[in-house]
Amino acid sequence: MFAEAARPTDRFGTTLRWTARAFALGVLGLGLLFLVGEGGEKLTALSVREGILMALLWMSFAGLILAWWREGLGGAITVGALASFTAIEWISKGRFPRIWAFGVIAAPALLFLWFAVRARLRHQ
Repeated sequence: MFAEAARPTDRFGTTLRWTARAFALGVLGLGLLFLVGEGGEKLTALSVREGILMALLWMSFAGLILAWWREGLGGAITVGALASFTAIEWISKGRFPRIWAFGVIAAPALLFLWFAVRARLRHQ
């Protein structure tokens, strides 16, 4: 029973999983800082497009929270929300968003998706 938990690959996977979780917490904390820093004042004066984009951003954060329990679903929600955000920007402005934070938000989500695929492959 204890020998299985001591395998190096399990330790590596556990360490990487907790790294993804810590990274996700950092992203969520950064998002909360931006919300508090703005004071919520600008959230009331959003256009429809900006409101949709803001909802997609918060959906990506919700996906990171969900990924703690359901890695595949949470990672997919986050990546899907960021992809939708990018598509809306491309359609409405003809360019991709120039926000470096998308890579930071997507990194733990991609790790969560990797864990979900890895777990599925191990069960087959």
